Amino acid sequence: MTPKKFLAIFILQALFFTLLKGYFFEHQIFDNPGLQQVVFWAAIIIITTALARRFGPITFLEAFILVVVWTLGDLLLDLIFTTPFTGMAIFYTSQYWFGLLVMDVSLLVLHKMRHIHVRHQMHAKH
Repeated sequence: MTPKKFLAIFILQALFFTLLKGYFFEHQIFDNPGLQQVVFWAAIIIITTALARRFGPITFLEAFILVVVWTLGDLLLDLIFTTPFTGMAIFYTSQYWFGLLVMDVSLLVLHKMRHIHVRHQMHAKH
């Protein structure tokens, strides 16, 4: 993982998640709030997995660094950019915090599955 790639993917992640949170927390999209939460979390999983796989195979240490940087970056960017639209109440909702947890777990679990798959392919060639 190069610093340039790390910064580029972090900027994409921050942009996607800030827009996603602003949209899902500002608007009532579905009649059922539970369905809206599930769709929000599914979108978080899809975006996190797609962006994390752009790094290629990474170690668990690199994955933990991504978890810390992405989580703290999201908190800071939400405080700066999302709260003018949604208010500070966004930080009091369990949907928001569970979204961060879903992002972190999907980053660790789903990217590691990719890492194992790539390693198996490398060993199969030898």
